[in-house]
This record gives sequence, C-alpha cells and structure tokens, in this order.
Amino acid sequence: MTNTELMKAFSLPEGRRGLLYFPGDEWAWEQQIRDVQDRTFAADGYPGESHDRQVAFHRAAARVERSLADQERRNLRAFKGIPGRVDITEASVIRTARQQARFISGYRRPWTYAVGAVIAALSLTAAAVVMFWPRTFLNWLLVELPPREEWTVDGALVDRVASVGAWTVMGAATVVLVFGVFALVLSSVDAPPVPRLRKINHQLWVIFMTATLAGMVAAGGMSFVAIIIAALVEMPTT
Repeated sequence: MTNTELMKAFSLPEGRRGLLYFPGDEWAWEQQIRDVQDRTFAADGYPGESHDRQVAFHRAAARVERSLADQERRNLRAFKGIPGRVDITEASVIRTARQQARFISGYRRPWTYAVGAVIAALSLTAAAVVMFWPRTFLNWLLVELPPREEWTVDGALVDRVASVGAWTVMGAATVVLVFGVFALVLSSVDAPPVPRLRKINHQLWVIFMTATLAGMVAAGGMSFVAIIIAALVEMPTT
C-alpha cells in the first residue's frame, strides 16, 4: 500500500508539497484532478460544460503521465538501466489541474488585464506622438546635434531624409494598425465555438499586440531615422 492511500485533506499544510503519487496511483491523482478542476471552475464563475470539463481533465492527466514517463526515462539513463523511484508531488498535480482548467475556461488574473492595458496605452501613445508630431519627436532625439551651420552635409539632404523617413515610419505604423483592426474583425465573426471568455481574451490579445507593435514600429523606426541623420551630420569631411 502506498502512502497515497491515506486519507488527506484538500488544503495542503503550509510549507509542505503534499503526498507523493507513484505510477500505479492513477486512481488517486485522477480523482484529485477532477476535484481541483471542479473547484476551480466554480471559483472562477465558469459554468464548465461537461465537454470542457473532460478536455481539461484529459489535458491535466496527460501532463501528469508525461511527467512520470519523462522522470522514468531520466532515471534509466542516470542509473544505467536500473529503475529508480518515480513519483510526482500532490502540489504539482494540483497546480497542473488548476492551470489546465483555467486554460480551458480562459480565466486570467485581473492584474494581467491591468498590465496589458497600461502597456498597450503607452505603446499607442508613443505611436500617436510619432505619427502626428514626427518633427517634434526627431528634434527631441537629435537635441545633441551641433547647430545647423556647423553641419558637414547639406541641410536639404537631411530634410529629405527626415521627411522620407517620417512618412515611411508613419506608413508602417498605419499598416500595423489596419492589420490589427482587420484581425480583430475576423476574430469577431462566426468561428468554431469556443468559451466566451477565451474569445474575449483572444480579442484583447489582438488589441494588445496591435498597440504594442504599432508603438514599437513608430518609435523604433523614427529612432533609426534619427541615427541615420546623426551619422550624416557628423560624417567627417574628406
């Protein structure tokens, strides 16, 4: 009889990782996966249709089985074919069960939405500043340049580089934004049925990625233009 056959509470004592499950204890950790996932679905307010519950259970059970199998293979290699002890902790089973339940339901902790919103807002603000006030942004980047009369290159050339570069960066950022809107529209049309929260998360992810990429393209592209201008202005005369 293994120690997993002992009676145990659902909540683990603080500082302990719980009991050990061995390869022959499927009856124990499989039931624990179902219990943990039922509690997780209920706590997250997810209705948890029977199909979703089965998917979450099979994903978690497969991960536990794979972990045990990987550990057994590692032991055989380490001990030159002599089988070693293979086990998985109760805490690991609980964590895997909860992760898979939340993957199926689409649950995310509130702070992840807050962090994503802040990053997206900052990135979109940077893109807007670059797109609507490109000259101001360039002047801020090139504030350390010497006065125009000390340049070693024709100022008209620098103006053309700045103009072409700004329009190119603005066009690239616009393409990113348009592509993001197109992807958001596609994600809103009828598609294979998925849980509502997962669909919302996907749409929020599209918005986050669009805003972030637009900000990176705008700020990064204009920074590259500023580097080119600085190199032209400070190019030594022959």
